[in-house]
Amino acid sequence: MTTKIKFELEQAFKAECKVIDLKHEYTGYRENIRWAIATALTETALRSKYGEIVSQYEPFMLLTEEHAKIFVQFHSHERKHKLRNAEHGDAFGYEDGEMEKYHPELIENPFDRLFDDQCDSDDLYKALDKLKPIRRERVIKHYIHGISIVEIAEQEGVSPQAVQQSIARSLNLLKNFLKKR
Repeated sequence: MTTKIKFELEQAFKAECKVIDLKHEYTGYRENIRWAIATALTETALRSKYGEIVSQYEPFMLLTEEHAKIFVQFHSHERKHKLRNAEHGDAFGYEDGEMEKYHPELIENPFDRLFDDQCDSDDLYKALDKLKPIRRERVIKHYIHGISIVEIAEQEGVSPQAVQQSIARSLNLLKNFLKKR
């Protein structure tokens, strides 16, 4: 087969088929079938028309064009998400615990403000005692012992959002308890 004919055959193959590297698409993919070919052709027609090209992708999985559209859509959405995140996202990711770990001076501690402005330590401890045990423990771990929300969540086996919300509600309850004293 001449170079020109081979080139034209490869171009026709690219126009009619989409080759997908499954190991690239799915991190941790360990199956024997590495390639998927999405096309409207049947396997027999694909092998007779593009046998030499298809042989380099053996073994492969045959997919319909609808499957290929899903891959294309997924990548389009991923690209849009990355662009949006790059444009509007935060470079530091506050929820991962890194910000408070390396820059504690940037994190405002509302617990300190409660303690400094509104009450003495006895009042604060009385208010803490009114909280449910899990909430009291989370507030103490986070604001007194300096444990990050992510670390507390890992210790308890819950999501960081659950811990964050619990602490925020606890602070509101503490404010209310201290106002009533």
